[in-house]
Amino acid sequence: MKPVTKKILILSSCFMGAGVILTAAGIFAGGRPGFMFTEEGFVSASSAASETRENYRLEKTAIDPFTGIDLRLDSRADIEFLPSEDGQFYLEYSLSGYAGRPEWNVSGDTFTLSQEEQVVQGFYLFGPDFSIPSAPSSPYIRLYIPENCVFSEVGLTSGYGDLSMAGFHAETLSIYLDFGSLTLENISADTISCSLDYGDMEMNGCSFTDADVQLSAGDLDAADSSADTLNLVNEYGDSSFENSSIRAADVTVEFGDLTLDVSGLETLTGENEYGDTLFTLHEPLDMFSFLLNTEFGAIRLPDDASGRLTSNEYSDEMSYETDSGSRKQIEFTAADGDIEIQYERQ
Repeated sequence: MKPVTKKILILSSCFMGAGVILTAAGIFAGGRPGFMFTEEGFVSASSAASETRENYRLEKTAIDPFTGIDLRLDSRADIEFLPSEDGQFYLEYSLSGYAGRPEWNVSGDTFTLSQEEQVVQGFYLFGPDFSIPSAPSSPYIRLYIPENCVFSEVGLTSGYGDLSMAGFHAETLSIYLDFGSLTLENISADTISCSLDYGDMEMNGCSFTDADVQLSAGDLDAADSSADTLNLVNEYGDSSFENSSIRAADVTVEFGDLTLDVSGLETLTGENEYGDTLFTLHEPLDMFSFLLNTEFGAIRLPDDASGRLTSNEYSDEMSYETDSGSRKQIEFTAADGDIEIQYERQ
């Protein structure tokens, strides 16, 4: 090794060792290595981590009546629709001080509220970190509405937080939640479109003409609800409808169990890739035309079911088919899981 190269390596090692010692001393003293870039410019990671910002707060405030809602939230907050005690509209919130200042108004019969997320980013000696301190209290939005409100269009987009809605009708209801659960109670809509990336969905006493529900990872629990048409996709999670009414449904479940306890069914198509499926019907089975197939799983039917139930002696595949010629049709496939049909007289 050349003398110059050797000196450079020795000197570099000394500087590196000194850097490690100084960094360790700073950490033991309560500091954090690195810097962060904020709206105030470059600050040390330690000062950014210790910074505390108060939430943006609005006490319960009366607002003008409206027939439309446009709520867009990039920051974290739970959203609640609550009944108004005096028939007036009210708004209340406590939103993260680490996000942008919330903006809201009532214009053209539409209530709008938005808050943009402001991510504090920094580069650290031991890898990137995009964390910010916790908010001083749990952020929330509370919208108080009169009983049995009728809205034209309701649109809600939330980045992180739960959404709870109850007691109104909307011509069009659109909901997108990135991280958070959705609870709907006594909600009716001509058209509803729900998309949840990570969170559960619960419906109770709801009624929709056309419903489109998409879940990436979460359970769906519906009870005492109805839909004229239902398009359901659940990529990872269980899906259950109990004591409900659906006329036409197209259902796709990738990983999870499916339970449909429904009446008024005329058309059902779909598949369950990995999970068990249970259909509880309240009309006699001879009113339906069935075409069921499992690749790896059993098909279970009532003892008095007519039709052809066949199995493959060389595989786990089973199929069930009827020739009733009925206008009511059920076609369903399970890749890996059982299919069970039950009949319960109402």
